[in-house]
Amino acid sequence: GPRAVVYRVNAGRVPDAHWTLAREIGGGRIVGELCHMLDLLAFWLGPELVAWSATGLPSAAPTGQGVAVSLGFRDPGGGGHVASLAYVSMGAKGLAKEWIETHAGGGSLRLDDFTKLESHGLGRAQDLGRADKGHRAEIEAFRDAIRGKRSPLLDVEAAYAATDLALRIDAAVSGRESDG
Repeated sequence: GPRAVVYRVNAGRVPDAHWTLAREIGGGRIVGELCHMLDLLAFWLGPELVAWSATGLPSAAPTGQGVAVSLGFRDPGGGGHVASLAYVSMGAKGLAKEWIETHAGGGSLRLDDFTKLESHGLGRAQDLGRADKGHRAEIEAFRDAIRGKRSPLLDVEAAYAATDLALRIDAAVSGRESDG
């Protein structure tokens, strides 16, 4: 059935002169980091993006260090799903970097920094131990792809779509025109 996801990223502030914020070098925080969260949400809920809107914090507009994004997706079976993504840099340092809640069919899951999974109405909570964001698996899948092995997780179109959306969001919240 339909799913709703709330995703909060407490990224921490970087100085305005930091290289990651330079569009010509690091791409900025939306293009360089938020794109990964967009890709994950599309993988979970999509792949078809049917609606989006974004609002940047006025004080963070030049650097993209604060943005709220609303997304609507359609899965291959035609089901509709929504996500809300808040990317902030002004949160407390002691707060988890990533926090995700997923709600569907009367049950809810909450993932805290990819180390603890709480379940409400779907089973028991799990301590996942050390955070695994898939970096090792990503490198192995990339290596396999170079060797000609196909993977359902490496989808060029999905990567392009996430990057294109990140560029459009960045342009919208910074007041620039998008090339996408």
